[in-house]
Amino acid sequence: MAEILDRFPLRFVGRARGKPPKYLDEWFDGRARRLNYYVDLNRYASLASARTSLYQQARRRNMRALIAVEGDYLYFQVVNENVTP
Repeated sequence: MAEILDRFPLRFVGRARGKPPKYLDEWFDGRARRLNYYVDLNRYASLASARTSLYQQARRRNMRALIAVEGDYLYFQVVNENVTP
């Protein structure tokens, strides 16, 4: 019989090669975070691409993203508001 899972395994989510996403789901819990490019976001090509990706992911989750970049840090928080496209 088929097994029921709580969620789809992260190792299969993302690109066709089965890479996990570059962001963590816990980043979208509403708490403000300071993410270091070289520690937390090093899978992105640049800090600008990380900013764009996190903004788009928040929109997909119907959340509003507050994002600021300073030096090697990206400040990120989602506000649990329904955003209409």
